[in-house]
Amino acid sequence: MRKRFITLLLVICLCFGLVPATTYAATAPASTAKVYKWKQTDSRWNKYYSAQWSQGCAVTAIAVQIARTDLVRVNESASSFNTSTGIGFNPGTFAKAFAAAKGTNKSLSVTWAYTNKVVPGFKNVTTKNVLKSIDSKTPNRSSAGWHYFNASSKSWICKCMKYYLDHGYYPVIEGPGSRWSKDKTSVHYVAVVKATTSDVKVVDPATGTEKSLFDVSVGGNRWNVTNIEKCGIPKGYGSCRLYSVDKSKTPSNLISTPTDPASVYLAKCTKTANTCVSIKVSGSSSDYLKTLPCAKKTSSASKSVRKLVEGETLIATAIYKNTAGNYWYKVKADSDGKVGYVYGAITKLNGTNAPKGACTGGPSLSTTTPKYGNPYTISGTMKTTYLTIIAVSASLRDSNDKMLQYKLVQNLNTKSYKLASSPIDKNLKFGKLPRGRGNIAMTVALSAKYIDGNTVKNTTIKYYPARYYYTVK
Repeated sequence: MRKRFITLLLVICLCFGLVPATTYAATAPASTAKVYKWKQTDSRWNKYYSAQWSQGCAVTAIAVQIARTDLVRVNESASSFNTSTGIGFNPGTFAKAFAAAKGTNKSLSVTWAYTNKVVPGFKNVTTKNVLKSIDSKTPNRSSAGWHYFNASSKSWICKCMKYYLDHGYYPVIEGPGSRWSKDKTSVHYVAVVKATTSDVKVVDPATGTEKSLFDVSVGGNRWNVTNIEKCGIPKGYGSCRLYSVDKSKTPSNLISTPTDPASVYLAKCTKTANTCVSIKVSGSSSDYLKTLPCAKKTSSASKSVRKLVEGETLIATAIYKNTAGNYWYKVKADSDGKVGYVYGAITKLNGTNAPKGACTGGPSLSTTTPKYGNPYTISGTMKTTYLTIIAVSASLRDSNDKMLQYKLVQNLNTKSYKLASSPIDKNLKFGKLPRGRGNIAMTVALSAKYIDGNTVKNTTIKYYPARYYYTVK
């Protein structure tokens, strides 16, 4: 008896061929308007099936639900579906793959649980006791891969379907088919896509339209609580198949990075210069360090990092011109290390000394005790990432800090300056130094950009490497 019922259940659509489904993906590809027009008798899929394919409504209803996930990408022109990449999905390609996986066969039966053999992340869960959270009196019976729900009232069905959708399930519900009034055997399936406490919206593969569950009419048999509830076993319980999505099995090529509103806005701004200057906040206490270089009302993506303190120092590393034409610094606060953007017009250049990180490197000696009368090479390299080295000077000094030798190299335009064999090295001769302790002092002049009001200007800032000490013996 049960085996006969299973077969008849899937003779669902004896009056309908296999339907082309429309795709609706949770975050993606095709619009619901397109997906919800999939019809089981669509001529675009007729070439894939013979008259034996009477499971059209079941297969199409499942296809609609799969298309509402991110597990596949719809292509209504595709002739095959790649189960590994999720590409090329439509009702026809799904039906072909489903048949190959033994999900359908010539006896007109449908094995509902085999969907995950075609789409690994789309799993039949109707054997779970998911109804207990809705109605403790529900018998939670399951058989042959489907689950029954108490269809004793319209409000109960609405409540049940709303719960399913709200909790991420994808229901396929059963009702009377074209021959129901005659022999009470044929049945039809629809995909539940929306629900409120007063109505349930479904995609009906028979017509390729979205409608109320209670407006479905197959072969002149309009669905209602009375005839829906007679479609299941045991008598008095309507049949509903439930599916859920395992996101961990989403094909890697279909996983997309959510759009970051901040990066979208920042891409609209112009980075006018890299810099490395110390600035001081001169604005009022109502100004904020922001997450984006936004003028007021230019982007809701910009958030406040914290309130700025008048007089505090910030290290600026870049200058941006935002969509309103205003210049902003990208900064790091000296006090707490907070990173963000500050409006340039509320700041002033904090002196002419280069901040830490503006330049790296300095002179080095292979020994700190060069021999009296012997020439000695000063090595080491000065480097800068963002700024330009425009001059280097160095001096040899004695223990009283009296300058003994000095050399200035100007008109440079470089990111890196090597000291060995340079004019600095050749003009500072250890062989000419008197015996005793001394030090090497250097200054590196850098060209940097800063904001004066709402205008970008050039200035020179100086970097002072740590002093290096030596003793001539």
